[in-house]
Amino acid sequence: MDKKELLENRKELVKVDFSNLHGNWQNSADIFMDYSDESAKVTMRLDKLRERMSIREADLDMWIRTDPDKYGISKITDSAIKAQVIADNDCQQYRDEIIELTYESNILKGAVKSHEKRSKSMEWITQLWIKNYFAVRGPHLDKDMLQKSIDNNIEKKYVEDLEDSDLRRKLTS
Repeated sequence: MDKKELLENRKELVKVDFSNLHGNWQNSADIFMDYSDESAKVTMRLDKLRERMSIREADLDMWIRTDPDKYGISKITDSAIKAQVIADNDCQQYRDEIIELTYESNILKGAVKSHEKRSKSMEWITQLWIKNYFAVRGPHLDKDMLQKSIDNNIEKKYVEDLEDSDLRRKLTS
C-alpha cells in the first residue's frame, strides 16, 4: 500500500472483523509492515531536512560573521545573528517542512501503535472465541447468528446516535 492509501484508510485498517478473524490475522503483519516502513521513511526525510537546515544555519552564521554589513548588522552579536537566521527565507521554508513532516510522522507512529493495539485486540477476541464466549446456540459458534447480532448492535447504536440531539443538530446544520 502506498502512503496516501495508508493515511486515508488508517481508521478502517485497524478495525477487527469478528466474522473474519483468520483474514484479520493474515493481513495484520503486512499492514503493520506498511505503516512501519512509511513511518521510517518519513522519519528519515525529517532527519535529512533537519540536517540541511543545520547546514544552512551554519553557513548563514559564517557568512554574517564574515560580512555583517551585507546583512545590515553593525555589531556582531549572537542574538543579531540568530535574528538573521530566523528571518532567512530558506530557514523558514525548512521550518515549515519540518512541521509538516513532524505531523505526518506522528500520524504514522500513531497508526503503528493503533495497529499494535489491533493485534492485541485480535488476540483477546480469539481467546474469547476459543472459549465459546460468542456462542449463540450450544457450544459452537453460529456465524450467521453472530453476524446478525453484530449488525443489529451496530444498527441499534447508529439509531441511538441519530436520536442524540447534538448529533442531529450537527447533521442538519
